[in-house]
Amino acid sequence: MKIERKEKRLEQRGSSETIRRTTSTFLFSRGDNLSGGMEKDFSEEEQKFLQWFVGFTEGDGSFTVDYPRRRLYFTINKRDPEVLHEVQQGLGFGSVVQYPSQGGCWRFFVSDQQGVDRLIHLFNGNLLLEKVSARFSRWLQARNSFRPTLPPIHRKRDPILTPILLHSTGWLSGLIQGERCFSISVMKDTGPVFRSAFALPWIKRGSGRRWTGCDACW
Repeated sequence: MKIERKEKRLEQRGSSETIRRTTSTFLFSRGDNLSGGMEKDFSEEEQKFLQWFVGFTEGDGSFTVDYPRRRLYFTINKRDPEVLHEVQQGLGFGSVVQYPSQGGCWRFFVSDQQGVDRLIHLFNGNLLLEKVSARFSRWLQARNSFRPTLPPIHRKRDPILTPILLHSTGWLSGLIQGERCFSISVMKDTGPVFRSAFALPWIKRGSGRRWTGCDACW
């Protein structure tokens, strides 16, 4: 798949989002308060999970600001609680609850200040979809406004899509699992018609490895 130069953009129509392009990649650090401030790099498996979780969030996550109560909430809703329990286990925080009044829907949510800050450090500088990045920016601004006694967290520049991010990280796998659908259309005004196809790693339920990257399928 060829990605156009600089000002060109690849539209991912399945999620009605625009993906931006850059040369950087995902950057996760334990020093960013994701694991109690431990100054140690994440393992390759942990990196894969975090990449998958960012994609999963961009597909189905919600950054909510409750202005009257000055509270922040992060939620993901699913019919099947299995994947939400995997998220909770992988992150080491958050809660999974069921809402019978909403058709038995399950929700992973984070609302405590420490958990919110850990998520902010995780997503800050690691979001690919513009609409999600804009919602996260408002979430971060509200956090700094609601907590003036805490050190402010400054917005980092997000990475933008490169081919290697598509096939060598868990992001795309997470996005597809969050969206539950995915399609790309590439059209040319003139010239010969061309087609391309690629495989995605559909992970079986219960395997415990939903965040595998796409590189093994290429």
